[in-house]
Amino acid sequence: MSLPSLAAQASGAQEKNFVEDLNIFADRVYRESDASEALSVIGGGDTQPLAEIFTSNTPEMALGQGTNKGVLIEYSTEGLKGRPDFSKPASKFSAEQSGTAEIVIKNRSTSSLKDN
Repeated sequence: MSLPSLAAQASGAQEKNFVEDLNIFADRVYRESDASEALSVIGGGDTQPLAEIFTSNTPEMALGQGTNKGVLIEYSTEGLKGRPDFSKPASKFSAEQSGTAEIVIKNRSTSSLKDN
């Protein structure tokens, strides 16, 4: 799916903060994290719900911030819920022009991410 259509599809969801199945927006998403978070996801040890996990539909945009650096994690979007995030300046323009977007996984636990 091209991101111009993603931007059009997501505009209503963004305004309502609505979550949908992520596989309608992207097949895979990427997140850079530190080793501790990566081990937690791989091991599935933390079962507490996470409010949101910021990912990208391209590895190049999945840049960790703060201490979230060092390990690039790739997730399948099958079974995950969330939405593209166009709240940052020029993010919708970027999606329309280059096909890249930040995608937010909502209401998941790290143990549920292990299978993805």
